[in-house]
Parts: sequence; structure tokens; C-alpha cells
Amino acid sequence: MDIALFIAQFFLIILIGVGINYIKKLPGRLHKEGEIRYEYGFKKDLEAIKASLTQENQLQTIRYQESQARMAEEYIEFIDYFNSVWTDRKVQKEIASNPKKQMEFNKKMVSLGIWLFIFGSDKTVKKYLGFRATSQPDASGNPHDVLIRFGELVLQMRRDLLHPDSTCSEDDFLNMFITDWENERKKLAARNTTEQ
Repeated sequence: MDIALFIAQFFLIILIGVGINYIKKLPGRLHKEGEIRYEYGFKKDLEAIKASLTQENQLQTIRYQESQARMAEEYIEFIDYFNSVWTDRKVQKEIASNPKKQMEFNKKMVSLGIWLFIFGSDKTVKKYLGFRATSQPDASGNPHDVLIRFGELVLQMRRDLLHPDSTCSEDDFLNMFITDWENERKKLAARNTTEQ
């Protein structure tokens, strides 16, 4: 019986040792299980956030592309309109002499200005305001200044749309539709140096 008691005590000591060891490791196991559950939940949350951000990024890209397309349309309409006004002497005379045509021209200027304000960059808006101020009847009256401001504005539009690092100048643009722009520019430069 002593042997049976000894064996029972031995197994009891082993069981107590295993139990104590289990209890000692229990907080670590619980912590590890908690970490695993947390990581799993965290990963699911991250995947949901990532999916949401991806979708939002795609929508933002679509909105940006649509706005770029609209900006291009507005810029082209603006340039075409002024090109048609400046190259058609009949239209120029009508605007200068007919109050109704002057009003239509002013409405068109305001409308184009609003579209530029909505779709254009800050720099484009500032260039438009400079162009608009220079082209007012009570401004300097120098047509070269108006053309230069227009060239600066179109150049900024070009930078907005496709070529932010463009090295072209307003002279490059004006040379495209004014055949003797280089001569006019030289006369203007000579006049400016004489006045100073």
C-alpha cells in the first residue's frame, strides 16, 4: 500500500506540476490567442479600408479625367473664340460699333471667365484676370500688351492640361498665328527701351 500511495502521490505531484505549468503559461496563451484574433480582425479591417480607398481613388481618378476633359473643352472654346474675334475684322467692327454685339461680347467674356475660374488652375485664373484688365477699353490701349497677356494665358492653359514643364513662351504661341509677330515684338521692345 505504501507503493500505491507513493505512486499516487507521484502522479499527483506530476499533475500538480503540469497544472501549475499550464496555469503559468495560460496568460501567455490567452495573450497569444488575443493577438491572433486582433491581427485577424485588424487584417480584415485593413482590407476593408484598402478596398474603400481603392474605390475612392478610382472614383477620384475618373472625376479628375472628366474635369480635365471639360477643362480642355473650355480652354479650346476660349482660344477659338478669341482667335475668331481677332482674325475677323468684321466681327471686330461689329463689337466696336454695335451695343448689342458689345453686350454679347461682354457676356461671353464673363461666361468664359467663370468656366476658367471653375476649371482652371490659380495661375490660369490670375493670367486671365491680367488679360482681362489689359484688354479693357480704359486700359493702356496697347494691342501688343493684350496679345502678350493672351499668349501668357494660353501658355498657362497648356501647362494646366498637358505640359506643366513646358519651355515654350507666349512668343512661340503668338508666332503660330501672327505671321509678323517677331517683327512686331522687336518694334515693341525698341519702343519700350526708348520710353525708358
